[in-house]
Amino acid sequence: MKITRITALLLSGLLLLSILAGCGKEEESGSLITYLPTFHKLEGQINSVGTACSSTDAMYFFAYIPGGVETYTDQFTGETFEYETDQEVLFRINLDGTGLEQMTDFVKTEIPEDRQGGAYINNMLVGPDGALWIIENVNTYYYDLPENFDPMTGDMWQYYTEDQNSTIARKLDQTGATVASLDLSAIAAELDGAGEDMSYYIYNVCVDQAGNLYFYFYGQAGTLVVLSPDGQVLMTLEDDNIGGNMVRLNDGRVAVMCYGESMSMRPVDLEKKDWGEALTTPADFYNFFSGAGEYLYFYSTSSSVMGCKADGTIEKLFTWINCDLSQDELQGITVCSLDKVVAMRNDWSSEEPTNELVVLDRAEITPENQRKTLTLAVMWLNYDLRNVVLDYNRSNTEYRIEVQDYSEFNTQDDYNA
Repeated sequence: MKITRITALLLSGLLLLSILAGCGKEEESGSLITYLPTFHKLEGQINSVGTACSSTDAMYFFAYIPGGVETYTDQFTGETFEYETDQEVLFRINLDGTGLEQMTDFVKTEIPEDRQGGAYINNMLVGPDGALWIIENVNTYYYDLPENFDPMTGDMWQYYTEDQNSTIARKLDQTGATVASLDLSAIAAELDGAGEDMSYYIYNVCVDQAGNLYFYFYGQAGTLVVLSPDGQVLMTLEDDNIGGNMVRLNDGRVAVMCYGESMSMRPVDLEKKDWGEALTTPADFYNFFSGAGEYLYFYSTSSSVMGCKADGTIEKLFTWINCDLSQDELQGITVCSLDKVVAMRNDWSSEEPTNELVVLDRAEITPENQRKTLTLAVMWLNYDLRNVVLDYNRSNTEYRIEVQDYSEFNTQDDYNA
């Protein structure tokens, strides 16, 4: 392969040999403060992991397990088919990898016999009190067929009728049993004055330090709703600029991402029933995580996990690829504290997919235990290059490639800063 002189110069500038390693920062002593991953493989017949979230001591997640063989008879032709099924169930596992158990009392909302459709897990979250909330979308429909309908010649989709769909917040105990249930769509319809004939899509759900639930919907206007744990409406805010993530701050308040002439992160002031003073808003973000310690909130970029302090200072905790992880493989990422980050991982790279709990612990690596590092500088990291770096780092014991993605320094005012 022919490489031009300019290309060679670029490569030599981008790959800098050093003696640093890991995904953190170097101390004056030469030690490295970094995050080290521990992988806890899930035992048993778990096909894949879906929605997940974590408390400070346990991870909760939905997973698909074999459900057996079922038969299906076509109501029009009478032909019978057999097929293997998956069953979606709720699990709990301690953050040290022990105590994996199915929360057997959890059951999805049942669909009436005269309806088709299903119940789908939209989100799940753990409140500061340790309470687990499941956000469930229930969608049903039916075919209002005429008496003389001939399935061999007619088009049944002409008679498709959609029922009223709903979003339900369910509070669970440690067995998975529902101890409280709030129909958020019905609350939105009542607040908007539209009655039962109107369906409302619920955007995001968050919980504050007191266990109050926050969500927003669009009706006559964009509306933020705050509910007490028993479902009483504590306040509403109308603002058509609502439209993004919500996150619990380190002081227990909830902040909402809003879009107007520019993006802004705005905390909710329950006492004044109004917006608080806008917070520093990152330019590059994938998701937000609850704040802890001196950090108002944490968030992930396309490549790293960052923390934002009250004075607006943004600091990087670590870069995913430098911890030998791909963010695309992870579910339920939770920043428990500055010292611990957890997630569930689906690895589809081998013939037998692996599902595991990943725990990242902040640690100090002494100089004698550090691998030599090649630093790769990029502006955004594409999928193929990332996978090559991951394969290299996971197989090489003497050297590793550390990525510096300069898109992290972009701002709201300059996306090429």
